[in-house]
Amino acid sequence: MSDDNSRPLIDVYVVMPFSRTSETHTQDYWNEHFADFISARVKDVVQSDPPLAKLDWSVRRSSTARGGPLNYEIVWDLLTAHIVIADLTDLNFNVLYELGVRHALTAALGSRRTIMIQDETVFKLPFDFANYAVIKYRHDKVDTWKRDIADRLRSCIDSYQYRDNPVSMTFAQHSFSLQPQAQQDQAMEKFKAALDAVERMKSLGFDVKWIQELIGQSVFRPQDVGPGGEIKNPS
Repeated sequence: MSDDNSRPLIDVYVVMPFSRTSETHTQDYWNEHFADFISARVKDVVQSDPPLAKLDWSVRRSSTARGGPLNYEIVWDLLTAHIVIADLTDLNFNVLYELGVRHALTAALGSRRTIMIQDETVFKLPFDFANYAVIKYRHDKVDTWKRDIADRLRSCIDSYQYRDNPVSMTFAQHSFSLQPQAQQDQAMEKFKAALDAVERMKSLGFDVKWIQELIGQSVFRPQDVGPGGEIKNPS
């Protein structure tokens, strides 16, 4: 979305149906819904909102471009994405499964955020996460959607380790984590320090390319995540 490689990249991965889920929600509907409503509007708000514009954003769906079984690729994307947006409209089985995987992975890592969304004409949600914040949307209320998703994206950046699902809340209740708290805190400090450094360099008119190594240490890339979910030091 930007040629400014000095900005940290935030990977947004969208979990949603691919094929028909109802008479009106056809495969074409979901394709257009992603391209014109979710992806396009997220790109609008992250470019126009000052706190979000400090970052470089990628918005994508599942893909088998790297080869291999689709579910393998999806699970890896669910592990490595900084933010996952899950559309619960029509309660598609695959979406619910992938949401459960994401909740478990983020609880184990102790970080990363998930945003649940749903068409506001659909009222029923499984009790497992009905009490958690779900953004309701309508296609004829684009401004409302942009406002709500911008608010939630800012929350994700400001509170990257916020416990936003029942699995992470259960882990917190029992003071359990597979990742040491000190490591989580250190990663967040590096992330915020990188943003501050970029802004200072820009305001002083300096070339910021030399701080890209700092940024690489501050943002978790897929290749920085070890097989057990631990964050490796970038080379």
